[in-house]
Amino acid sequence: MMETSKGKGSSVCTEKIKMVIPNRHNEKLVGVLHETGSEEIVVLCHGFNSNKDNQILKKVSTALEKESISSFQ
Repeated sequence: MMETSKGKGSSVCTEKIKMVIPNRHNEKLVGVLHETGSEEIVVLCHGFNSNKDNQILKKVSTALEKESISSFQ
C-alpha cells in the first residue's frame, strides 16, 4: 500500500506506506507509516483486546498528520 493523501482541511501531503519489520526470531511487526516528512515520529500501538482498526488510533493519526507529524501504527 502506497498512497498519497491530504488530510481534511490540511495542506500536508502524507504518504501511507505499509511496512514489515522482521526480528531475529523471524516474527514480523506489520504497520503503516504515515509519512509527512517530519523529523518527529509517533509510534501508535493498540492494546491486547484491540486491533489496528481502532477508531481512536485513526483519529490520533489524523490529528498528528494535521500537525505535520509522522506516525507509525
